[in-house]
Amino acid sequence: MKRKTAYIYIRVSTDEQAQTGYSLRFQEQALKDYCERNDIKIDATITEDYSAKSFNRPEWNKLVNCIKKKVVNCDLFLFTKWDRFSRNTSSAYEMITFLKKKNITPQAIEQPLDLSIPENKILLAIYLATPEVENERRGLNTKVGIRQAKKEGRFTGFAPAGYINKSTECGKKYIAISEQAVFVKWAFKEISKGTSSIEEVRKKVEKQGLKCSKNNFYRLLRNPVYYGKIIIPAYGDEDKHLITGQHKPIISESLFFKVQDVINERKLLGNRMYNTTLEHLELRGFLKCPNCQRLLTGSSSKGKTKYFSYYHCRSECGKRFRADSVNELFALELGKYKVNLFYSEKIKEIIALIYERRINSEQEERNKIIYEILKFDSMIEKALELLIQEKIELTEFLTLKTRILEQRELLVGKQPKLSENKNYIQKEIFLAKCLESFGNLGEIYEQTNIEKRRTLLGLILDDKLIYSHNSFLQLQIIKSANLIQYR
Repeated sequence: MKRKTAYIYIRVSTDEQAQTGYSLRFQEQALKDYCERNDIKIDATITEDYSAKSFNRPEWNKLVNCIKKKVVNCDLFLFTKWDRFSRNTSSAYEMITFLKKKNITPQAIEQPLDLSIPENKILLAIYLATPEVENERRGLNTKVGIRQAKKEGRFTGFAPAGYINKSTECGKKYIAISEQAVFVKWAFKEISKGTSSIEEVRKKVEKQGLKCSKNNFYRLLRNPVYYGKIIIPAYGDEDKHLITGQHKPIISESLFFKVQDVINERKLLGNRMYNTTLEHLELRGFLKCPNCQRLLTGSSSKGKTKYFSYYHCRSECGKRFRADSVNELFALELGKYKVNLFYSEKIKEIIALIYERRINSEQEERNKIIYEILKFDSMIEKALELLIQEKIELTEFLTLKTRILEQRELLVGKQPKLSENKNYIQKEIFLAKCLESFGNLGEIYEQTNIEKRRTLLGLILDDKLIYSHNSFLQLQIIKSANLIQYR
């Protein structure tokens, strides 16, 4: 009698099982013992760490392709239990039919069934449906649990930018304000001014230290979690709604909705008017039309030999001004203002505080990196202990060690970059230069680039400018009249 041949299939259902290796070794040994007892030759062993919710698994797909190409020539396809084969009833029946057509019999050695007997198909249905029901029940329980946690005001999932995930002593998860909250708050305030495009603000805040893609930054600006609310999605007869969260808000509700108004207004007008890529239009978004009070946009047109830039109104009034003339006059007006010396000591205190915070921030970042490096070193030591106790295989230890060392090296690489910034200007010189800058706003404005000019405008302008007949109609253009005075 011809000796039967088989492919044995080993699958783990969780990452934890894959790391410890217990399930893998148990399944493989059980299948080998079964084949030895029944004189079955093992042609190949297939090991997979993938969910059984579908058959879209890397190793399984390779096997199916080999079967279709008639590369596989075996009698049996063996696994320990039917939930190792599949946790989706309809997909499992389709795959069983496919294997039978190729003269391959699938069999669970711990739940053996002779599928040529009609009554056994009832047992097969139970074996296949039970894990699928377990999956769906677990998923439903998780969904209900998450929804209930949200109703209690707890944020679930990965913490958004500006927050960090934490857990209470009893294991309940919550979010707390992180160091990056200051960047998020700054971004909201900048957008609320309506003078810079969303992308312009994103790039600025990214330079400060908040890493965020375009899409994620837009979602950040729309997320009510920042003013203390939790979104409860629609479910059944219950409509989508907001509730007050247990976490601390980063911004006020009024600031959040002011930003929403700015974003919605830009959708109507088009973001083009806020695009500040053109070099000579630094006042775009800061100027109002003297006729209809709408914000002026700007554009450039080509003459015979060069481009000319204009600020112009988008309404029917068609008002427009040469950008170079307006820019030049504004720089002259700005040069007429200086810091009120009465407040110089108070300003020095504020600048000194900022200086100290910058120094301390670098040291805190360095200490944080050292702490994370020590944690990785401890993880390697624990993995080595597991290897010595024969709780993990050598290959598993080496894989784990390689991953940890890769992450550790990334942190080590950050340390020199931090120390490069250590040589700051001496404190007194730093203070003197800052005060000097306050006294020469016009000069500083003319010497810097367009991005910094617009940042300065957002800080000092009380209201939009109105330009007409070679002069600015609104003379009170500087914020805090007591702090900054006319020369």
